[in-house]
Amino acid sequence: MPYADVNDIRMYYEATGDPAAPPLLLLHGASGAIDAPGSGWTEQMPAFGEHFRAIHLEHRGHGRTNNPAGQIRYETIADDVVRFMEQMTLGPAHIAGVSDGGIVALVIGMTRPEMARALVAVGPNYFNDDLVRIANQFADLEIMARERPEEMAQMAALHDRNKEPGWWRELYRQLGRVCKLTARAGYRRW
Repeated sequence: MPYADVNDIRMYYEATGDPAAPPLLLLHGASGAIDAPGSGWTEQMPAFGEHFRAIHLEHRGHGRTNNPAGQIRYETIADDVVRFMEQMTLGPAHIAGVSDGGIVALVIGMTRPEMARALVAVGPNYFNDDLVRIANQFADLEIMARERPEEMAQMAALHDRNKEPGWWRELYRQLGRVCKLTARAGYRRW
């Protein structure tokens, strides 16, 4: 299994396609992972691999990637991605992200534009105020246990790998905190 030691994390990734082809970095959404249905790019990887060196990353604290910092911020994930690109000599690269991955792609475009050949952001949020309210209701663990126990099992299967059992609950807590911080600050500052 391919890992890269980046900043303070051990980042899991999967790649396909000709190593000499233009790089395409793929970033999943919040609470997603490479093999998470609906939040990643797994199904598109074979098609992308026909034209690009497609590389699907698991963000800090997600899937098989650890997070010793104990917090998640879009800027930190963006820095992790840039350091990965530098370590693997991939820049400038095409970068595509969905949801929170789209926010990370935009942060890279705003803070390190020389690393991006092109950006694709699918469903990012510029303002998170309403999203925080909705996400907090959706991620309420008591409601989830009562109404969506299969989702709890799926989150454990995706995010407890290589971590202590129940890590996914901590991931949800950290994701909730980043949404609240972003809602307060907004991306107006960029």
